[in-house]
Parts: sequence; structure tokens; C-alpha cells
Amino acid sequence: MATGASDEGRENAVKRARELVGRELSTRVERIAVGSVEPAQWPDAALGCPVAGMQYAQVVTDGLRVRLSAAGREYEVHVAGEQAVLCPEASAPAKREAGARALETARAAQAARRELAKRLGLALGDVKFATVREIDAKAGDACPPPGDPSGRAYDVQLTAGGHAYHYRARSGQAVSCPSDAER
Repeated sequence: MATGASDEGRENAVKRARELVGRELSTRVERIAVGSVEPAQWPDAALGCPVAGMQYAQVVTDGLRVRLSAAGREYEVHVAGEQAVLCPEASAPAKREAGARALETARAAQAARRELAKRLGLALGDVKFATVREIDAKAGDACPPPGDPSGRAYDVQLTAGGHAYHYRARSGQAVSCPSDAER
């Protein structure tokens, strides 16, 4: 939905967002003004607004960011399909950076997962994440990540068919580490 949201999709997202804010404020939706509607992508099913203590599916999720105003305040609602989430106070730049970093991590991990599924001839769902962590990749590493050396790099541990697999990823690309070569 993010890049090519139809007019109907946008209208439904705005409707859901206005209804959510209306319930929150106990006010009619007609009193809620729409500021902007823009495509968005989040690193998980929390839609960029996780609730402490909750766990979310770790899947890149496309949707729309709807900004509204009512009663002299600004509100941001993230909408993906039937799900609408009222985010806490407008995101500060640090939160946006954290969101961008989380999305980059999710993309790197997904690249490794897709590559392993293709390599083994498995469905994507048969490949599970064990761990994903940012690393400080250096020239001469035994398993250097692909892509621009100045970009963030990730160590990705996956499991499939009872075996563990090790990948390095960067910029949405992934390579299998030599320890997996014989498997």
C-alpha cells in the first residue's frame, strides 16, 4: 500500500485514523482536520509505534502515515490495512533515526532470509531468524558483508531444516559466510 496507495486506500486510511482520534478525544470526526497522508514503511507489525511489553511480527509493513489535528493538537496515526495505531506525541528526530535504523536492520535480515530460502529451495516461511545484530565490519574480515563499506553491516543467524546458517548483510544484500559452504 505504501508506494501506490489507491484513492480508496487513502480514503479508508484517513477514515480509520479520524475514527481512532475521535474515539480517543470523544469528539466527532468532522472536528478532526487532515494535515497530510503519506506512504510509509515500518520494520515490524507495530507500525512504528510499539507498546511496551508487546511482541510484534518482524516483517516489513507498508502503510500510510496520517497526520491530523483536533482541539489545538497534532496527532499521527499509522495505518496498514485494517490496523490503525495512534502514535505517542509527534516523533522527535531521534525517534525517526531509530525507526530508519530498525527498518534498515529488517531489510538486511530479510535479504539474508530470502537468499537462504532461494539457496535451499525452501519457502520463505521455512527460514527463521535466530539473531540479527549490527556489527563493525572491517576490511579483511573472514566474512565481509556486501555493498558499500561505509554502510551499516549486520550479522544474521538463521535456522532452516534443523540447521543453523550464518550471513552478513548490508544495504539490502546478503552473503553466506564460509562456515555454511559445506551444508
